[in-house]
This record gives sequence, structure tokens and C-alpha cells, in this order.
Amino acid sequence: MKKFLTLFILIGLVVGFTACSSDDDNGTKTYTITFHANGGTGTMLALTDIAEGDFVTLTANAFEKDEHIFAGWSLTSDGTAVHSNEAQFQMGTSNVTLYAVWLAVQAGDIVITFNPNGGSGTMMPQSVPENTSVDLNENTFTREGYRFEGWSTTADGTVVHLNEANISVQTSNIDLFAVWAEITEITITFHANGGAGTMPPQVVAANTSITLNANTFTSTREYYVFAGWATSAGTFVSVVHLDEANIAVRFSDINLFAVWTEIRYKINFDIAGGILATEDGDWPSGMGPHGHMRDQWVTFGQEIPEYYLGRTDEGTGLPVIQKPGYELVGFYTEPEGGGIMYLILRVVYGTEWWLQNDGMIFNRREDITLYAFWRPIQ
Repeated sequence: MKKFLTLFILIGLVVGFTACSSDDDNGTKTYTITFHANGGTGTMLALTDIAEGDFVTLTANAFEKDEHIFAGWSLTSDGTAVHSNEAQFQMGTSNVTLYAVWLAVQAGDIVITFNPNGGSGTMMPQSVPENTSVDLNENTFTREGYRFEGWSTTADGTVVHLNEANISVQTSNIDLFAVWAEITEITITFHANGGAGTMPPQVVAANTSITLNANTFTSTREYYVFAGWATSAGTFVSVVHLDEANIAVRFSDINLFAVWTEIRYKINFDIAGGILATEDGDWPSGMGPHGHMRDQWVTFGQEIPEYYLGRTDEGTGLPVIQKPGYELVGFYTEPEGGGIMYLILRVVYGTEWWLQNDGMIFNRREDITLYAFWRPIQ
């Protein structure tokens, strides 16, 4: 009984040891990739002593399965292929088991196998009846810095079939190899997005930093100006790049869409020694605590905003903006009532104090300050 128990423990230790990661001679933790036939037959040796972050080339598949072809490797027994045959694999922080993925093939079918040929990703083989015509599956391989051109029948050949081409098949299986062209330039296309005019595309070197060409589109709406570029079309889109911005480009063509915004300027209010005669709490529209009127953003060509300054029958019956011994006349573009009067104080409806604009249009193309004008009470 003791011998049996000792043997059982030894077996458990061996199994546990082979299933766990190990340390190399330098104390670096290493891991193992195990290949599982997943219904197929044959044997494949595991890849061992792989450190975290290292890249390894997966061993060529040696499993077989009747009436099936190998389609790649999955991380689960019932998953889809996520690694192609002999793909580059980056090691993580634990041991990995890769399960063979099989594609059933009917009698009389031929198989078209797609090879990334330096690219990455997976594509399932395509099983089609022999002696027929078929549309090739769309390419799903990618390769950074390269553009997919089509398919060759050899690893170093030229394009024989374009993407999703219609081809004739006979009675033999077909191996297709992706053909890649290095991307040396990309094109930036500019869209008016509601504006007018033309702007030629900008062709630049790939994988570098460039300065965008100056915008040449114009607005089709009065009081709107160009604000920058968005990466999608629409009216309510955000600026991603300013005019003539310096941007980083990679290997994909870029579409930029003009963003148009209203011309807006800020009105600052100087109450010229006045105070807000109210407690913190319920402030009339447009007013703020701490003795000032809130700044106001306005669009060129719009009427000047009007302000409610309280009821005539509240407290003293005076507007909430006050100056002892003086009465407020209105707000002007220069101190002491100089320049143009933009707002005038009036009683409206017999009970409310308002700063009214009398139809005054904001026609300045700059931020301005309006100054309260106080007249001594006689």
C-alpha cells in the first residue's frame, strides 16, 4: 500500500511539473505551447522554454483528419482559427494549448488554401465543387506598411487573381499566396462638408509627420467660418485638426471634413462702480454674484442679448444693479456714456426692469467691453 501511494504521489508530481511554467538558467520564467489534434491523428512536439513577450514561429501542422483539412489553430476546442499555420506567436504569461481547427471537405470538392505570405491574421480554406467557377473569399490578412494587391500561386510570384476574383477550378487543390506592395505614400482627401470650392488631395510620405495644406474651402452660410478638420462628415462634428496642423500619418489614406462654426465674440460688462444689490441666491437672468454681469458670447449679425434686472416692486423698487446717488442709463461702447449705446434701461410691462437692445445688431468682428453709464439723481 505504501509503495502504491508513493508511486501515485510521484506520478502527480511529474504531471504537475510538466503542466506548469519553468525557470531557465537565468531565473527567467518560461512557458510552453502544446499542440492538440482536436479530433485529428498524429503527434506534434510542444514548443518549450519561451519567455514572456518572445515571438516564436508555430510548428507546421502535422496532424491529419479524414475528410477534413487543417484550417488553423484555436485557443479552445470549439473555437475558430485565430492563428494560421506556421504563424508568428507572441508568448503571454501562461502556458498555451492550441487546438487544431478542421474544415470538412465533401467528396468531389477541391480546397483553396490562402497563405498570408508575410502578413498576419487567419483565413479559412475555401471548399468548392471541382470543375466550376467560384468567387474567392475576401482577403482578411493584413501587413503593416503594406497594401494587399491580390493572390499569386507561388510565394514569390506576381498577382494572378485580384481580391474576390471569380476563378475557374479544375480537380486539383489550389494554394494562393498574398501579394504585398510596400506603402510609401498615402493620400489625404479634403471634403467641403457643406462648404463651397475645391481643394486638391495631398499626397505625402507614409509613416511620418506632415503639415496639412491650408484650407481653401469657403462657407456657404453667412456668419460661419472654417474651424478645422474632423474625421467624419456632419454638422455637429468635433475639430480633430486645426488648419495647417502638423499631424502624424501611418499607412492608411485619410479623409478630412471641414468643420464650420458661427462667428462668435465675447461681450464683457463693466458696471463702472455699480453693485448687485441682492443676496446670493436667486439672481435675475444674466446676472451673477460678486458684483458683475456674466460675459456673453454673441454671433456676428445677431441682436445684442437683453437682460432682466428684477421687478420694480421688489425691495427698493430699483434694478438689482445699483450705484448710490445714481441711476443707470444703459451700457455703451466707451466709458462715461461715450461711443454707441448698445443697451438701455427700461421698465417693461410696468413691473420689470430690463436692459433692452432696441434692435441693436452686434456688428463688430472682435470681443468688446460695454460700460455702464450712471447719471446723477437730481
